[in-house]
Amino acid sequence: YFLEQPRGSGFPLLDLLVVVDTPSKAPAQTRHRDTILPGPCASLGIHIPLTPLQLEPLNGPIGFTPSSHRILYHEGPKRDVVGACPLGSVILYDSFIEHHGL
Repeated sequence: YFLEQPRGSGFPLLDLLVVVDTPSKAPAQTRHRDTILPGPCASLGIHIPLTPLQLEPLNGPIGFTPSSHRILYHEGPKRDVVGACPLGSVILYDSFIEHHGL
């Protein structure tokens, strides 16, 4: 969200910073949302991996459930869009979207 400066322009506020260290062969994280729907406002999730995230061998990429950030989302079979990316990448996501560490 934004706070007002004296001249009336807003600036972003960092409200949470989390560092995740996933050990080798760790179990997958359960699906969750960082902000529960319906919430007062969403925030922007930013992941900056310090190692390349990959599926083979699996080393902790993020699985996102498509369309789960919508209030009218209909539960169905769970499938993932996987945030596997090379070193130097940034993953941005809406805090309302359902996701989990793989």
